[in-house]
Amino acid sequence: MKLALSLGCVLLASIAVGALAPRSSVPTLPAALLGSVCLQDQYGDQYSFTVDEQHGYVFGSAMINSQFACGTTPWPLTGSYTQTEDGLLLELTVANPAGIGQPCVSTFKLKGLFPRFAWYYDFGYGSQESAYVTCGSDATASSSSGGVWGVPH
Repeated sequence: MKLALSLGCVLLASIAVGALAPRSSVPTLPAALLGSVCLQDQYGDQYSFTVDEQHGYVFGSAMINSQFACGTTPWPLTGSYTQTEDGLLLELTVANPAGIGQPCVSTFKLKGLFPRFAWYYDFGYGSQESAYVTCGSDATASSSSGGVWGVPH
């Protein structure tokens, strides 16, 4: 009886300590997001980034598929991800290095449950839903509407 009581106390203490132990809030990543990543949107824009699994952030650059000022240099990219009950929520934010006044938007976000996403701009939701594909895949939409142009297609 004494042994059973002692084991019970040890078990209860272990459960209490385990409940207080720090837990990792970083989600398990799908294979497509491990290491250096290159994803592409429906306009052929490419998002190359590295995943910081320890902190749940991503950082890199985007090459915008445009014959105008949008794509002359890489655009800086930052983002984050978190696990939700519906899946992995990924958000990428991309900034135009040329700033405001170009034919393209100054910043935009792609966010959604991976691999799906929607376009968001300073003015809000852009009515453009899509899914990421591997870089080098064929673009599925016109590069002269929507996307970095900020105009829903």
